[in-house]
Amino acid sequence: MKNTVALVTGASRGIGRATAKLLAAEGAAVAVNYFQSESAAMAVVEEIVKAGGRAYPVRADVRDEEQVRLMVEEVEKNLGPVDLLVSNAAIGFPVKPFTQFSWNDRKKGGKHHCHFKHPFASLVAGFHCPLHGEIGP
Repeated sequence: MKNTVALVTGASRGIGRATAKLLAAEGAAVAVNYFQSESAAMAVVEEIVKAGGRAYPVRADVRDEEQVRLMVEEVEKNLGPVDLLVSNAAIGFPVKPFTQFSWNDRKKGGKHHCHFKHPFASLVAGFHCPLHGEIGP
């Protein structure tokens, strides 16, 4: 994972926190995304740095396309281009295959809208894929 920049959404606690720390332990520079838990995100960053890794906290509401775009820009300025996205934020919907959700669930206003929108907004933000070049506009 050396020379890899990972962006982990919802990285201030739980699975996101564990994932961020594991990626850092494997050598990735990790962007620790949070929305409300700044102190928890800072604690994750401090743990990673104390263990010899590189990490950067970045606040963004991943349901908001503009905030996602700005988050990616900030990560690129501080850690470099994002190579790996872990879409972990706001997990709170039924566990079932993506294809089993109704169209209304995917539409704005649907019960689980933010869970479908944030990975797509992240792609639209213009991630660079090392194998295929730019993703998004």
